[in-house]
Amino acid sequence: LEYGMLRQMEAIEDETPLVTAVRELQLADKLPEDGAMCDDVPVDIICTPTRTLRMEKSLEKPEGIKWEKIHLHTESIQLLRKLRSKSKAEGLQVEARDRAAWKLAIHDNIEKHMKAEKEHVGREFSVAAAMVEQLPEFAAASWVRVPRGLAQHHIRLAVLQAGKRLLVPQPELKTPHLVLLDPSKIAPREFANAVTEGGMQKFGHPVSMDGKATIDLFVMGSVAVNPATGARLGPRGGLEDLEYGMLRQMEAIEDETPLVTAVRELQLADKLPEDGAMCDDVPVDIICTPTRTLRMEKSLEKPEGIKWEKIHLHTESIQLLRKLRSKSKAEGLQVEARDRAAWKLAIHDNIEKHMKAEKEHVGREFSVAAAMVEQLPEFAAASWVRVPRGLAQHHIRLAVLQAGKRLLVPQPELKTPHLVLLDPSKIAPREFANAVTEGGMQKFGHPVSMDGKATIDLFVMGSVAVNPATGARLGPRGGLEDLE
Repeated sequence: LEYGMLRQMEAIEDETPLVTAVRELQLADKLPEDGAMCDDVPVDIICTPTRTLRMEKSLEKPEGIKWEKIHLHTESIQLLRKLRSKSKAEGLQVEARDRAAWKLAIHDNIEKHMKAEKEHVGREFSVAAAMVEQLPEFAAASWVRVPRGLAQHHIRLAVLQAGKRLLVPQPELKTPHLVLLDPSKIAPREFANAVTEGGMQKFGHPVSMDGKATIDLFVMGSVAVNPATGARLGPRGGLEDLEYGMLRQMEAIEDETPLVTAVRELQLADKLPEDGAMCDDVPVDIICTPTRTLRMEKSLEKPEGIKWEKIHLHTESIQLLRKLRSKSKAEGLQVEARDRAAWKLAIHDNIEKHMKAEKEHVGREFSVAAAMVEQLPEFAAASWVRVPRGLAQHHIRLAVLQAGKRLLVPQPELKTPHLVLLDPSKIAPREFANAVTEGGMQKFGHPVSMDGKATIDLFVMGSVAVNPATGARLGPRGGLEDLE
């Protein structure tokens, strides 16, 4: 993803050498070079602790963003959306996969209206939250799950003020628990602060998502919702729907658990389908707007657990999801993911198993592989070197600074439209080792635009596995590096 965006902005060229540093066990002779690997950018040079492999004939690299391969979850990336608008204005085909084009149109239309009427948004969501408070389901609930985000702020506050336990998901579902805010342990004067991002971190504590937390009312975020059927288009990414499936699978919620959404009137969409086109979005039972409460006469079918065939590879980094997949697999259930990802996941799992079994050797071997990268003439000739985040690439990042070269590192999740620049001329040599850590990059790095002003001479890519003969590569989960 990152590679495609940088190509589109001419920050890198087809001739820019792509290098990966791996352990020998990550070489996979049978890794295909055909369409099965079309989402993973191939490399020109492979460095292992014992050898350097140059591809005799480089595989074709994308000349820019492969719009037909873009998932809806990546559309929250600011720079990607900017490039999509620019390409669309130039008359290029920019439809995303997964029937997402019309979903994106709804997302964009709603967001445009929200921005145009931003002075009314907070007040209307506040009134909609008051409608939620009046529900008998709210009165009867002891444990209420509410999303993060400003749109749900008033509902979170109402839950605490009503003396109910508030459950909030972790950002990106990164850890296998919810955040619990217990009003009996928070001073009432702190309630308004407690439901902010900083307050949840200060006053909340983790509660396991393994069925010990029984949820009585589940509030969902919505971009748009059908007022007649409850069919819903959820926020970008689909993590809330995935969370629902995981909680159902762990019996923390039941089919009878009421699902509620609070929206503005402009978010009601009569033509939102209720068929397979909305199969990734969990429907709701009750819709609250600032002016009315809508109850569905007949609830649409909700998933009884995780829809494994709908899981994208990018979500497989979620710890709890992987735990549930292993458990389901052991029970003989079908747990293949979409996008030809089943065999990719098998490679991911196999490599990770070996890495854990030989963890005492991993750091040393990556250090030696980094030294092989340093010996490349392409490394010697480069002034600007892009290297991924992560421990596996730590030694390469350090080598770049020690060689007096400018180091470019992507933002986590590509959240902002720039790279992090670490300039060795502005960092004391004794700080180099610290500067290439996560905390150090935040302290010593500064943003540089990804719009072509930063010319990259050498692009180092992370790899799970790579074909030593062709350079065909299986990248880390998520594919963000390939989009970049």
